Amino acid sequence: MIVLRDANGAEVAATVIDDNGDYRFDRIVPGVYQLRVTVPDGHSISPANRGVDDAVDSDISAAGFTVPTTLDAGENDTGRDAGLYRPAVIGDRVCLDGNADGSQDEGESGVGGIELLLVDADSGIRVASTTTDDDGRYEFAAVAPGRLRINVVVPDSLVVAPSDQTDDDNDSDIDADGLSHEIVVVSGSVDLSADAGLYESGAIAAATPGSMQTRAASRTRTKPVCPTWW
Repeated sequence: MIVLRDANGAEVAATVIDDNGDYRFDRIVPGVYQLRVTVPDGHSISPANRGVDDAVDSDISAAGFTVPTTLDAGENDTGRDAGLYRPAVIGDRVCLDGNADGSQDEGESGVGGIELLLVDADSGIRVASTTTDDDGRYEFAAVAPGRLRINVVVPDSLVVAPSDQTDDDNDSDIDADGLSHEIVVVSGSVDLSADAGLYESGAIAAATPGSMQTRAASRTRTKPVCPTWW
């Protein structure tokens, strides 16, 4: 519902949008007016006044109000738009890739306590953050449409497994820096395929023949931390 209010905040008229999202108030006397949009369940308000074209941006605040405007005699104001969207969901799992092959194998466990950041694909600015549960699963809910990436904060004790080694349900989707591919989020979308595979790596110390000195072995040991795959 959209309510037309006068300069004192009193309701003048109310209407609902049609199937195309259009609305109209007719026979309005000159004066100062403001619109209030009632947001339907399951929707959120888009950011206001983005871009330079006032004909296509959203004009309502996070509270659902337009700024007051003066309507002159004979004037037709058709530029009062409201942008709404259905929040999206992004998620999946961080796993321990036991053989570091970039593919989740049966029995490989999830990794809990891993921090993940949701960032803007262009600027890298953080949009949200979360942490994996004990099974390595994570979810970003209430995500607004846009172009985003997931940044897995990889602990010093772990290494990123190779990416895109198998089908998308079982591979790892982050690069060596912990960044996923670009995710294009649209209104109401659900993407539960953004996996991350990690593995443990460590040096082995060995005694030097004839002395008590040790040296680092040239091989490393790995054990499970996987991508999404379930």
